[in-house]
This record gives sequence, C-alpha cells and structure tokens, in this order.
Amino acid sequence: MSREKDFDKSAGHGCILAKIAYLCKMNEMEPDYRGQARRYRLGLQLEPGQLRVLITPVDGEAGLHQFSIPLDPTADPAKALEDAIYATPMLLGDYASIGITVVTDNFIPTPAGLAEAGAEVCDLVDEDLGQMLVKDTITGDIQVAWAFDRKLFNFLERTFRNCPIRCSVTPLTRFLHAKAVRGNTGKVFVHFHGHNPRRADIAAFGADGRLLMLTTKPCRSEADAAYFVLATIDSTGLSRTDDEVQICGDAAARDAILPILRRYVRFAVPLIFPSEAFRMGREALVAPFPLIVQTLCE
Repeated sequence: MSREKDFDKSAGHGCILAKIAYLCKMNEMEPDYRGQARRYRLGLQLEPGQLRVLITPVDGEAGLHQFSIPLDPTADPAKALEDAIYATPMLLGDYASIGITVVTDNFIPTPAGLAEAGAEVCDLVDEDLGQMLVKDTITGDIQVAWAFDRKLFNFLERTFRNCPIRCSVTPLTRFLHAKAVRGNTGKVFVHFHGHNPRRADIAAFGADGRLLMLTTKPCRSEADAAYFVLATIDSTGLSRTDDEVQICGDAAARDAILPILRRYVRFAVPLIFPSEAFRMGREALVAPFPLIVQTLCE
C-alpha cells in the first residue's frame, strides 16, 4: 500500500531525511519482503528527485506495494541514490526478479545494430558530465539509445546484480507496440508522468504497427501537451479523423487533456488499463505505468 499520504499527515512536506526515516519505520511494519523476497518482483524507477518503488507478487494476485523515496537534491546523485536505497532495507532482498527504469528525455529510437559512432547517437552523450551510452531493444529492428550518468549506472549494477537498467520508454513502448499491431488504424499513445516537471511520452505507430515517432516532451500545461500530440499526428502522416489517440499515466493530466483533444481529433480516449494489473490491487492505478507494464511483459 502507499505511505505518502500517511507521512504527509504526520510530518509535512519537504523534510527529506525525515521522510526516509519514516519510510524505514514503516518498512519494519510491512510484510518481511526480505525474508519472502522470492515470492515478489521488485521494480525501481529513478525519476527527477525521487525513486519510485513497486513490489508485486510473482503469482499476480493482490498484494502490490508501492511508495516513493525522496532523493537529496544537494548531494551527488549517486550518493543520494545510495543513501536512499541503503536506508530502505526491503529493497535489498533476493527478489524473484528486479527491473530498473530511468526517466529521461535524453534518448532517441534508432534501427537495431546502429553503430555507436553514428552522429545522432554520439550527440546524446556528454562525457564531460560523466555520461555513458546505454541501448535497449524495443522490437527486433528498433532500439532506444540513451545517455545515463556512469556513476549511477555503476552503483545500480553493483547493488542489483544481473538486473536490466532501461530507459522508462522501453517497457512502455514494448507494451504499446503490442497494442498498436492490433486493428487497422494508426495510433498515437500518450503517457503522462505524474511528477513535476510534468512530462509526456508520445509514441506514434502506423496502421501496420510500425513505430513512426517516439519522444518525451515537457508540458507546462494541457495546451502544451495537446499541441505536441497534434503535431505528432500531422508530422507522421496520421489522420485526425481516422486514427486514434489513447492516453495513459497520470489520471489528472489525462482527464484534463482529453476534452481539448476531442475538439480536434475524432478518436481520443483513455487507454484501457491492463486487466492483469487490476488483480494486484487498486494501488496499481497510481503506480508508475512503465513499472506496471514491465512486470506484465516479463
């Protein structure tokens, strides 16, 4: 179950160390995930200013547990992440599987096997900032190349051995691609992140299921998000009258943008939430969607 509301009532906002201490105390009161870890999957999503945690039963039944841990903005990013993880002992169990996603807009989709020396790929990485190149496979012929802090990558790799570290759009796009190949219309999927600054992942697919565009845009308002969606439809050659727009992720952002889009797009609807995820409990509705679909696609 989620603990943020309980903390907000008891300690207020803004005190990072207090919140970490509070979560540690609550961890002691939760089921002993470390002792029974093989019965659960662990998902971690690294976002600006926080680490999102999702623990789900292997059998897919009710028992989902999700919460967020704030990261100290004044510390070195790797040190802030290390402190947050080691202050939360339940994260260090021998889970049946562990998956890590990283929220970033510093990525590009490329043909699978594209040489690292490609100009677009090289431009992603700023070695002066200690970044490295990571590549994820979406489908057999499409990959995502993205830049990630090398010290963060090394810490996560040491702490969670044999654990995939992926850009958050990777499991999301894999899931959406499986939906895009059904039917005979083009589709634009929009996923809203709930944190600030708000971001929208936008993936456009042709009627044949081919990926046409994949991008992440900052959205200061619903009008910004609507503009990016309409620009995606027009620039990819899709139709505002014949093709579909489906929205997922943060419920408030979804509900705000749909009335705007319906003025310009004939088919603009919420993405149907996966029925398998409902079995885990209603907390699935507020958990990070990339972590939810990563669990379902394993």
